[in-house]
Amino acid sequence: KKHQWKVFDIKVHFFSDNGSVYEVTAPEGTIDSTEKNEVMKLRLSKEVTTKSSSGYTFISPDAEYVKESHELLFPGNIQITGPVKGPSDILITGDQMTLNLKTNEITINKNVFARRRGSSEIMTLNSNQAILNGITKVAVFKSNVRLKMSEFNIHSEVATFHFNKNTLNSAILSDNLEVTSEDKKITAKKLIVDFKTKTFTFQGNSEFLSGGDSLSGDELTISEDGRKIHVSNAKAVFNPNSKPKPIRPLKID
Repeated sequence: KKHQWKVFDIKVHFFSDNGSVYEVTAPEGTIDSTEKNEVMKLRLSKEVTTKSSSGYTFISPDAEYVKESHELLFPGNIQITGPVKGPSDILITGDQMTLNLKTNEITINKNVFARRRGSSEIMTLNSNQAILNGITKVAVFKSNVRLKMSEFNIHSEVATFHFNKNTLNSAILSDNLEVTSEDKKITAKKLIVDFKTKTFTFQGNSEFLSGGDSLSGDELTISEDGRKIHVSNAKAVFNPNSKPKPIRPLKID
């Protein structure tokens, strides 16, 4: 025989298999239990706040803990901040999130939007899915990734962001990569962004197109705010009718 209990002012700690802790608070909820008072499901409502030991904070209208799968389910919209604070702080929103307490994998399955909050430089991202890790501070965005950095538009299928302490270290974008801005276009197999050195490295069949001119090679690196471009195994084709224009890099504060 099952029992259901109505509970208020809830504060509960969930422990992952490797020891990470998730503190969940909510104004009210219900507990489904067995006749031996063993909790099978816990439903939380009216603005649920979840804080992870790795620095993430999740806010959602509802959540549900399922003992059988050892998962926290967030069926509606979700707002996520972290895992760092300061200039690298990221706000992520989306729908239908699952937190797997066995693997520490956090998956947002619909309408993912992210933006960098602590910097004056514009950086926003849209994708169909996001996968975060509750331990390693890695955020992976998948499927139709559209990243806006200053005046540049970047499209790829995968974007992986690496954090360290209070810093956004790097981003790696790959699969159908294309970067556009005004009359410029860059294609490559992979783009590595180093936020500390403000260096942008395009790897694998890299090609830079601007005003009818093209510069291609195995690897193309833009650094020093665009004043320095290095191309390995370079091949250049210049249009005699094109007008030279200054190169504006993928710049981030």
